[in-house]
This record gives sequence, C-alpha cells and structure tokens, in this order.
Amino acid sequence: MHFGRIVRDKISLEPFCLNRTVFVVMNGYNGQFIINDQSIKSVNRKLIILPAGTRLGCRLDKQNEQGNVEFITVDDGDLKVLSQKIKSLKEIDAKRVKNVGVEYLLVDDEQLIELFSAHAIVRESRLNSKQFSLYLRQSVFFMLETIYSGGFDITVLFKEICNESNKEKLTKMFMKDPTKHWTLDNTSKALFMSSSTLRRQLLRENTSFVKILNDVKLGIALNYLTFSNMSISKISELSGFNSCAYFCTTFKKKYHETPYSFRASSKSLNKGGKEL
Repeated sequence: MHFGRIVRDKISLEPFCLNRTVFVVMNGYNGQFIINDQSIKSVNRKLIILPAGTRLGCRLDKQNEQGNVEFITVDDGDLKVLSQKIKSLKEIDAKRVKNVGVEYLLVDDEQLIELFSAHAIVRESRLNSKQFSLYLRQSVFFMLETIYSGGFDITVLFKEICNESNKEKLTKMFMKDPTKHWTLDNTSKALFMSSSTLRRQLLRENTSFVKILNDVKLGIALNYLTFSNMSISKISELSGFNSCAYFCTTFKKKYHETPYSFRASSKSLNKGGKEL
C-alpha cells in the first residue's frame, strides 16, 4: 500500500489500465477525467475509488497554489485482507445501493476528504514506514466501512462483474498476464466458448480480439513510458509485445507519435510521478 501526492500545474495522462486499486482525491484541479472511456464531471474534492483494470486518463489544470492530487494504491494482498474484513459487516439493503451498474466509486463526503488530506501530515510525522503502512491500512478500511454504511456497493472492488461484456472480460484477463502468448484460440477456451463464437460476439460489441489485446498492451506501455526509465525494448517486452518494431508501429498507428516522442513530452508534463 502506498500514499502519494502530486502538485504539478498540469497532469496529462493518455488512457491506460491501472495495475492496482487506487483511491484518489483531487483538490483544486479542473479538466477532463476519463474512467473506462467515459468523461466524468465534478470530481474535485470527491473520493474516487478505481479497481485494478480500470482504464484511466486525464487532462487536468491546477486552479490555485494549494492544489494537489493525493492517492493511495492498494495491492492484491492488502485488497484480499480488506475483503475478508468487509465480509464481517452487516449486509446493506439492495434497495439502498447507490452505485448500481457502476464499476468504480465516486463519493461526496467531506469527512472522508479531510481524512484523506491527513495522510500527508501523518507521513511527515515521526512514524516509521511500518507504522505509516499500518495507519494507511486502518484508514482505508475505515473509508470503505463508511462508504459501505452510506449505501455504496463496495464489492465491485473485490469480485468479477457477472454481466460484464466480453471486452471487459478479455481486458481483465490480458491485464493479469500481459506477457503470455494470447491467441484467439487459447482465449476462447479460457472463456469456455469456440473461437468463432468469441469472434462473433466481439463483432457485436464493435471490437475485435486483436484490438482489445493491443489496447491493453499499449495501456501498460503508456504507464511504463510515463513513470519509468526503462528502455523502449524492455517496455515492449514487459507490455507483451514480442517485437519492439511491432510495438513502435502499433503505438504510432494509435497515438500518431513514436514511443520515444511520447516519453519525452509525457516526462515533461508528469515529472515526479509514480507508476500506478
């Protein structure tokens, strides 16, 4: 579990897939915030919780000197512990659920926003890293408990959505193991259907196997290009591309610039960031 704080004047991220669950609060920023290809308005001073696998992008401008973006990333191990604790809570009435059909949480609660702001203060205190990690875990559980008691279904963070589309299923599958040699055949077998059925169903969703696979790989690559100093060939490998040349060609076809030029411009905009 990690706490981070960003104070840049501009934050610009091309849509990419999150590797971890992320809690984020923006203070004093305006602009475009995109979740799963949908533009979300009025996100300033709201708690946003995004499950791993969410596609995230943004174009944000700081509105005042005190502006900041604070976030907590939660890994799978911590998420598993949290899910066990959540099971002990009293089940909420299905009629009270506020986020039906939405795969992320957007919460307007000033108490939680103030709690989030306290993380930066506590981090600068005399607590050692182990003590601060314990504080973060307790804080995250309190936030989830408060949100759950307020009528939000937080199980979207812990389980697969039954009615998700094939595109969503494939995206999550590829995200879990991007370097695996995915083919239409082994992917369809993992979904217990024939290759022709999967191809036909994806066509109905106005997409294709290759497009989804490349979009996931490119999303992972964008994260590495923005927040790491690894070589282009290494990023190509970790993103699941067998060929660096194919990676560069695919990247330029979608984003109309090379990975090298994207890295140069993205680094200048997002200096000091951390991989999500």
